Amino acid sequence: MFSYNNKVSNNTLSFIDNITYNMKKHTITAGIAYDQMYVGNAFQRYGTSYYRYDSLNQFLKGMAPSAFALTYGYGGNATPVGAELSFGQLAGYVQDEFRASKKLKITAGLRVDVPIYTSESKANAGFVKYDTAALFKDPSGTAIKYNPNSWPTGSPLVSPRVGFNYDVNGDKDLIIRGGTGVFTGRLPFVWFTNQPSNAYGVQATVEVTKAADLAGYVFNADPTAYLNKFPTTPGTLPSNASFAKVDNNFKFPQVWRTSIGIDKKLPFDLDFSADIIYTKELNGVYQYNANYAMADTTFFTGTEWERAAYKKAASRSYVSTVREAMVLSNTNLGSGLSAAFTLSRNFKKGLSGSISYAYNNTKDITSNPGSQAASAWSNNRTVGGNNAQELAISEYSTPNRVIANISKKFEYGNRFATTLSLVYDGYNPGRYSYIYSTDINNDGLTGNDLLFVHASSDIKFSDLVIGGKTITAADQAAAWDAYVAQDNYLSAHKGQFVERNGGLLPWLHRFDLRLLQDIAQNIGKNKHTLQLSADILNIGNMINPAWGIRKQLTVSNGGVLRYNAANGTYNFNAVNGVLPVESFRPIVSTSTTWGMQLGLRYSF
Repeated sequence: MFSYNNKVSNNTLSFIDNITYNMKKHTITAGIAYDQMYVGNAFQRYGTSYYRYDSLNQFLKGMAPSAFALTYGYGGNATPVGAELSFGQLAGYVQDEFRASKKLKITAGLRVDVPIYTSESKANAGFVKYDTAALFKDPSGTAIKYNPNSWPTGSPLVSPRVGFNYDVNGDKDLIIRGGTGVFTGRLPFVWFTNQPSNAYGVQATVEVTKAADLAGYVFNADPTAYLNKFPTTPGTLPSNASFAKVDNNFKFPQVWRTSIGIDKKLPFDLDFSADIIYTKELNGVYQYNANYAMADTTFFTGTEWERAAYKKAASRSYVSTVREAMVLSNTNLGSGLSAAFTLSRNFKKGLSGSISYAYNNTKDITSNPGSQAASAWSNNRTVGGNNAQELAISEYSTPNRVIANISKKFEYGNRFATTLSLVYDGYNPGRYSYIYSTDINNDGLTGNDLLFVHASSDIKFSDLVIGGKTITAADQAAAWDAYVAQDNYLSAHKGQFVERNGGLLPWLHRFDLRLLQDIAQNIGKNKHTLQLSADILNIGNMINPAWGIRKQLTVSNGGVLRYNAANGTYNFNAVNGVLPVESFRPIVSTSTTWGMQLGLRYSF
């Protein structure tokens, strides 16, 4: 479904010109850089039409579906070109490398980046009504105008920075280094092309979900069977459409980063290095839905797990005929601390080794879990609603990691050399969130509501029937309490809401072995070497099938509890008809078991 007319094009042309001027203690470098980028993204989500049924019987009897969707091009174009964006980034910079003394070097610089939008954003004429009247609102409740027919103002982004390198004794025995400054980056341009893709200027996506309307959409193998029911020109907007735009004042990502590090030679020829980095977001990136109304009620009032909610579906949006009005915007709420420590030594006769430890604690309001604007927003897990900027651990934050290696090279016979290397990598290979598998706050989204860790005595379970077998409410309650008790994260947060990405997958121990065999021969004045290589990846798993295996959540996506709004009861979700007793299960696939690579290299 998602591969129809799905094409991505990226072309970049770069120009750079630097001038360097040397004085006694100063080296001045100045320059300009310009990148001209073209991004094309053709994407027809429901290009072959989409029908959803609640049961096989519903389909076989030719009944109306539970949902129908179609993505089509205007003017009868079956495969429209999609979204196109031409974008330039102009930068000017100057740097002074100042030799304050033989021991101290200071580098200071200033960079200014200016984004330049060199293409138009083609938008449907129907957006005029949202531009003349502010019908949508930002997360604070302030009314905003909405028209994706233009790109943001290209405001200059200023990045000052300074760094130093201090050789304390002048012999490189102890070096202290560090710096602070502002750094400007880029973002996945698919989030920019979401604007023209959802501006209904080239193509349209429609979704029909109301039961009263679906009677007219009985399954038809022809994807264009119902095309005549929708606008065929970009003069009006289809009902239940999803929009996306970039905020008029959007700025490219910027962070303020400060670092300090040391390099020290220790006794026994050991080399030690340490780095600590603090990063603060200045212009982070997040998506919000400008058609997502503020909650109008509270569910579970008076309990520890009360949460903002919606009385009915009609109260979720400001404009009932629009599904989402997404906005790519900025936030400054993220920050992170990371550190790394490495100890290494080169021994005699080809023996070397090192061990390093890395720490990371980064928080953000979203890890933007999706390439489409609506999915990046709706897949974010929250307690207070998906427009709430709730700070939590980043999905990509690995708290602890240990990497070690040892290598030995054996040379013999003047022509041969054998190298044996072993690498260890130990870390938590991912984060997860515990959620309800149903829409507990009636916001119209499923899988986004963070779990409150209930004791079974605080909630009411109902019987669960799976494949004709009944799992009683009492059995579910007992199994739930046992599951919480065995889960380190859930038991530590009993009586609390879980945090987004608060859970960590079990520590993974992985060893990789490499064997290199060099065969050398002098031919004329040149040395020719044939190198054979064998890499045994995850060799521990080859020795013992239980070693080196990654694990995943037993309950997919962390949706452990189901809330039944009709009667206010809960179910402990079963997996393959059985209530889970452990949080994790092994991933048995070629991605996690052992493997071998053989290689051949010829150098001369």
